[in-house]
Amino acid sequence: MFGKKKHAEQEAQAKSAHAAALEEWQGQVAAIPAQQLAKMQEHQTAEQQRIDALNEARRLHREECDKRDVDTASANASLDELIDGLAENRDSSIQEYVGIVLGNSVYPERFPVHHEFAFDSTAKSSR
Repeated sequence: MFGKKKHAEQEAQAKSAHAAALEEWQGQVAAIPAQQLAKMQEHQTAEQQRIDALNEARRLHREECDKRDVDTASANASLDELIDGLAENRDSSIQEYVGIVLGNSVYPERFPVHHEFAFDSTAKSSR
């Protein structure tokens, strides 16, 4: 008799608390598939953005490589033309080469530099 009423009250409170906790847990469990779906969609969106950014970076890189290839081919063609001109003793090629050599020559800062040159293949002596 002593304490049975109190025990019954505590038991009822515990059952009520358990039922509330169980209901909350069941609600959380029921929400998991929706949360998983949302996370998967977020991941797919982020992954697609990453792939798009990667493809754009690859496209830009390819454009830069193609431009460098064109520039390199042009520079090589000019150099080949200069080399051929030097081999054939063309005045314009020899003057260009002399200009390159003089332009790339290093002089002391206080030394005034002024280049003036001319090449005349007709004045060249034959051997």
